Amino acid sequence: MLGRGSVELLVDEIWARSDVAMRDYVVRSPTPVVGPWIVWLRQNLTSHLRGPYLDLIVEKQVGFNQRVAEWIRRATGSWAATSQRVAELEERVKALESQVEVLLEQQRGRGSVDD
Repeated sequence: MLGRGSVELLVDEIWARSDVAMRDYVVRSPTPVVGPWIVWLRQNLTSHLRGPYLDLIVEKQVGFNQRVAEWIRRATGSWAATSQRVAELEERVKALESQVEVLLEQQRGRGSVDD
């Protein structure tokens, strides 16, 4: 099972990777001589698809990813709080069991005297 710190790191990583848009991407080509032409061609061909189609799809995906990442963050926070509460309740149950044992011992001691 992952520790609290590990879960927080995992959730942070999920959030950091939720934006898949590659906004800073620059088209490049290492090909000598024709490289600039390849760059120009790729930029012009993809710009017709990016604006009306790809950018919208990618932004929807980013929104979905971020909602899921936030849900995971909240769920793990709730899980941690619940785990803490369960541990506290287990301690209380142990204390109550001890008190019951003491009371039963006292009752048994009184019962043998009265007989």
